[in-house]
Amino acid sequence: MFLLAGQNNPANTLAFGLIELARQPQFQEQLHTEIQSHSMLAAGSQTPYDEMPLLNAFIKELLRFYPAKPLTDRMAVQDTAIPLSQSIVTSKGERLTSTPVRKGQIMTVAIASYQRFIRTAWGSDVHEFRPSRWMKRTPQQKEVLGPYVGLLAFLGSTHTRLGWGLAILEMQAILYKLVGKFSFALPEDDVIRTRLANTLLPAGRSGEEAAPLRVTRIAESSKAHGSVVAHTELEST
Repeated sequence: MFLLAGQNNPANTLAFGLIELARQPQFQEQLHTEIQSHSMLAAGSQTPYDEMPLLNAFIKELLRFYPAKPLTDRMAVQDTAIPLSQSIVTSKGERLTSTPVRKGQIMTVAIASYQRFIRTAWGSDVHEFRPSRWMKRTPQQKEVLGPYVGLLAFLGSTHTRLGWGLAILEMQAILYKLVGKFSFALPEDDVIRTRLANTLLPAGRSGEEAAPLRVTRIAESSKAHGSVVAHTELEST
């Protein structure tokens, strides 16, 4: 399976996805079971990705916790004011409901900070990777900032690229294939960290831009019984 265009963002996010599956073997098994049940129903027909709640909850949490673009800059083309979701009081006692921005001023959009630290938007466990938060979550209209479930991973404007829908479909299709055929585990002696560059990258103990994963192929004839064969180790980059 190949990504022919715009591959870096989905690939980086999916690399973290495989790592999180390795960290949560119970959820990985539940997701595998969901995929197997739908693969039997979808034999010979189009795969119903949108009908898999665990798969889609996992993708949403991946995009929340590991946005491929953690920071981005925007330049104001004219004087304007950015409305605040909650008013603030300055040191001079003045209450502000918006913040002024002058033409030519550059603003940094802290995507990862919004999605990882704002408890009022994501809950008190905002620092945890927990796909189950999406099983019952329906963002209020006032919370919806981007084109996809209130996340800023794809930003959001009148010029938002149509590619975000393709990115979701790519992640659905690749995870469907990988989790349906393989299981993932972390090496016992390895520590995986998050490295900040132009994007978020997984890094190993020494900081290299790679993270080893133990990948085990699930036997086609024994999926229902959990048998596995063809053990091998790969690296996600």
